[in-house]
Amino acid sequence: MSRQVCTVMGTADPGTATEDNTMFFNTAQLEAVVAEGQMKRLPVWLEHGDATKEQIGEVVYAWVDESGMHVLIALDLQLVRSRVVMQWISSGIFQGLSLGYTATLDKAFNVTHKRIHELSIVRRPYHKSCKIFYTGLLPSDLLKRVAPGHKPKNTCALDAFACDEQATQVSTLDVPCTDTAKYTIPAEMSGVLSTYMQG
Repeated sequence: MSRQVCTVMGTADPGTATEDNTMFFNTAQLEAVVAEGQMKRLPVWLEHGDATKEQIGEVVYAWVDESGMHVLIALDLQLVRSRVVMQWISSGIFQGLSLGYTATLDKAFNVTHKRIHELSIVRRPYHKSCKIFYTGLLPSDLLKRVAPGHKPKNTCALDAFACDEQATQVSTLDVPCTDTAKYTIPAEMSGVLSTYMQG
């Protein structure tokens, strides 16, 4: 039986830290987080559980590029709270993402380790670039829907998505956009999403 989910994509962290031992992540640390599998099935909360620690979804896939770490989230549409959150996102009340993590400090107050334990959908993200850039019923065959030579359109989110393996080809799906930046979808994400949808 297929899962009843709606997908959300956005930037979880910009990876802009310049040193390893700070409270923030740099690109290399984010790549390690993804490689270690810390983001797989990571629980998704609302506002870091300030009102309730009820899980409303989970991270299905994460990837890192020059603009930070991006995530594909699946929200369980069987939960009333998840359906309400989707409405809040659509209406612009919640527009950002924020990582919830703990940090270990040494005696000099340098950060020696960071561990991510949740990702939250938030009203105002700490990092302004950590925005939700797509919501909807993302098709599992997304990467098959490409047209050679099709040019990105800054008015459509998925028109700005390009496949890593074929950088000149982009999706032609007509989807409303909340961000004009170009994002890159790794080729393997399509298979991951398809497997997840099958439960």
